[in-house]
Amino acid sequence: MDLNKYYQEHKDNINSLIMEIASDLAEGNLIQEFKLPFEALVEPEDPNNPDNGCIRYKEKYQDHFNRFYDIEYNRLAKLMNFDYDMENGQMSEPIESKATEIKTAYATVRYNIENITGAEVSDEDIDNVPGHIWNDTKVVGDYIISTEICGRIDNC
Repeated sequence: MDLNKYYQEHKDNINSLIMEIASDLAEGNLIQEFKLPFEALVEPEDPNNPDNGCIRYKEKYQDHFNRFYDIEYNRLAKLMNFDYDMENGQMSEPIESKATEIKTAYATVRYNIENITGAEVSDEDIDNVPGHIWNDTKVVGDYIISTEICGRIDNC
């Protein structure tokens, strides 16, 4: 079967499988980060009926799980060249430049960093953040725009 046709016809199933794997990987990342067993990270969804088998992540771990899940989902989808939002289920072709001239424009990007545990944010923490925030390439009209947050300048 043609891979393009397969992706198009099985888009929902492929997405479900990626979601399931991403969830398992995010769970593993959570266990590794907090050095706790899975059972310590979850609680019954309904405290009045703890035996119904429905669980959820404890509030203090949910945002961490969501972050890991997003990272893993995006990583898997990129490896598979999968994009659920595209009609055929596949990412668009890589953007090839035919430019004879490239100009660089600089912009100031401001971001606020807050530690979700309430701890103080150190300069070292701030230095580690920018490379994890953004790197993207898009076509806007006749232009290829590459955006990357890759450094830090204080007092902008």
